[in-house]
Amino acid sequence: MEQTWTNDIGETLVARIPANVLPYVEIMGVDLAAEFFLRYGGASLYVASRSGGSGHRSLADLIGEEKVDALFRAFGNRIERVPVAPRFIARHYRSRDKSVLEI
Repeated sequence: MEQTWTNDIGETLVARIPANVLPYVEIMGVDLAAEFFLRYGGASLYVASRSGGSGHRSLADLIGEEKVDALFRAFGNRIERVPVAPRFIARHYRSRDKSVLEI
């Protein structure tokens, strides 16, 4: 899977999504994955298999119940360290026509 964005001089650039980020993108999609990394990147995260607790509610509010269940199936009940994914996030926002300053 690849990301495409335009640099400051109008050239179109393409890069592969990093392997450590790809499972999250496959589960959530690019937009939600970027928001997820901004909120939880670098943190240890408990993933409940069903509703309950404020942690589950916060995560479910961001990505939805079905995607929380998919994260649980992919990673179990704990993600030791959510990727920070700075390059992925920067490329994502550049692909949405955000300037470097806005990112």
